[in-house]
Amino acid sequence: MTEAPQTHGRSFSELFGACAKDPDCQAAYPDLERQTYDLIDRLNADPVRVPITDRRPGRDTTPCWTGTPSSTC
Repeated sequence: MTEAPQTHGRSFSELFGACAKDPDCQAAYPDLERQTYDLIDRLNADPVRVPITDRRPGRDTTPCWTGTPSSTC
């Protein structure tokens, strides 16, 4: 599993714990923690560029998404 910075790790722990205690969330996302960390690993290994269209002319951008906030493409 990828190690997230401490604040992100705490936030994820709270999210996973809250989902596990909520029957609807648990039913919809039975493997939320594993799937989240798998996604982080995949994005760190192969970042994704997502084109974003801005309504203002000339403001379109294509940011790069990784699994770790401090990572760059």
